[in-house]
Amino acid sequence: MAYQECLGCPLQGRPQLKPSLLRDSDILFVFGDPDEDACLEGKIYTERTEAFLEEYLSQLDKNLALSFTSVLKCYPPSGLKPGIKARALCRDILMAEVKLTSPKLIVAFGKSAVSALTEETAIKKLNGRILWETPTGVPTAICISPVYVFHTGDKDLFQAGFLPVASFFEPEPQIDMELVNELIPNPDCPYAVDIETKWVMEKKDRPARPHEGVAVSMGVSNIEETAFTHNVFQKDFLEQTPLIVHSAQHEHGWFLSKGINANIIHDTKLLAYLLDQRLSLRLEALCLKFGIDKSYKTDVTQLEGEDLDGRGARDAYNTAKLAEVIYPQLSEDEAKVYHDVLVPAMKAVARIELEGIRIDLPKKREVAVRIEADIKALDLANDEYLIKFNANSDKPFNIKSPVHKKLLVYDILGYTPPNMRIAKTDSGGFSTGKDVLTYLLSQRHTPTLEKLIKYSEYAGCRSNFLEALDQHIITRGDVSKVYTSLWIGDTSTGRIKSNKPNMQNSPKTYARQIFI
Repeated sequence: MAYQECLGCPLQGRPQLKPSLLRDSDILFVFGDPDEDACLEGKIYTERTEAFLEEYLSQLDKNLALSFTSVLKCYPPSGLKPGIKARALCRDILMAEVKLTSPKLIVAFGKSAVSALTEETAIKKLNGRILWETPTGVPTAICISPVYVFHTGDKDLFQAGFLPVASFFEPEPQIDMELVNELIPNPDCPYAVDIETKWVMEKKDRPARPHEGVAVSMGVSNIEETAFTHNVFQKDFLEQTPLIVHSAQHEHGWFLSKGINANIIHDTKLLAYLLDQRLSLRLEALCLKFGIDKSYKTDVTQLEGEDLDGRGARDAYNTAKLAEVIYPQLSEDEAKVYHDVLVPAMKAVARIELEGIRIDLPKKREVAVRIEADIKALDLANDEYLIKFNANSDKPFNIKSPVHKKLLVYDILGYTPPNMRIAKTDSGGFSTGKDVLTYLLSQRHTPTLEKLIKYSEYAGCRSNFLEALDQHIITRGDVSKVYTSLWIGDTSTGRIKSNKPNMQNSPKTYARQIFI
């Protein structure tokens, strides 16, 4: 098979494998680098790998449409590595194959496949997880390569990696309405719910968002009835029954991702926050504070079966008890703020987290060019005081060095350190932070100091805003979005907290142009 993208590839002319591709596939299996002998025969994998996979593929529904391909399309000469150019060209072909097959799920076997499809490299850490947001826009299951099993004999690790693939297409459980009605005799009475989930990680160093969790069970309780756990998420019940949830933003985001607009009327985390901002808002800490059940297990991912179900029911019951204890302690004005501001804000933030924030990529590139031009226009290299600094120093001026900036500001420019608390560093030296330099400039203007302040602003915008955004932008087709984690009730001032990325660091001048 010849590929147009192969023109100019250093491996052009080598024997190519023959992928097995079906349009509208259910699963696209992507292997890493092909075996030399298999590639000479035009195959994606060896007979040994084929026999090994047969056991696991037999676990899948026989009606599923399966496609198979690999990252590299041919094998380099013995002893040589493919090289960056060859891998880049093969990745372009792989992306075209993803578009052709339109799979509902991609399975990436091995490090090179994971890297090409998700830009992740921690294969063992991600083994057995599904990444829901990837450059392809297709959920991608991570699994170690069969070749790894052949080398190590660790078949259990492969089985753990393949498990989510086998369960991905399992049908939703049927709703037993008689059981639901029996367990929930009075749907007009408020019920507390707690979802137990096993999480997936979409990007390293970024916590999974609520809708990226795989739900295991849901605990349901009210104060009068015995708590129970049910693995059926009944839409009518969740949308019509008044619900009490702890840290409801997480649950609400998960419900929204499943098309359920849950009728959440109470969030015990926000209730506790409004009562006393000094409280630890974790459910177990609040239970200790208000004398409610303290029997907690630390890591839900280690719980299985009845233990996991038991935690959901227990947490739901404790959430109901917390609402009963805390809500009456609010004043009339606090209750109004809670119902009219905090609860609606929680639901809005959950929806923002789920839908993401659109980015205008061409405008972002324009802003980056403009910032570089602004930095260049400062012409720091020809500043007379910087020239003087370099003439009296063994090393040229480094604008990123606090020591050099301190020498320039206080020795060369002759500024007197202000009598301010922020003017001293933790080690007792004089600070060159933005607030201090801005104060000094207001006392005596010098072009050099003004350039230092502007450089800090431009460089900070470049590194803390533009470059930080690059790590969190997901593009699907013509639409690019950034997904951030937002938190209500995590600051003493009442503002919304943002991280991964921190949108509060977005400079107003540039951010308003980039976000749509």
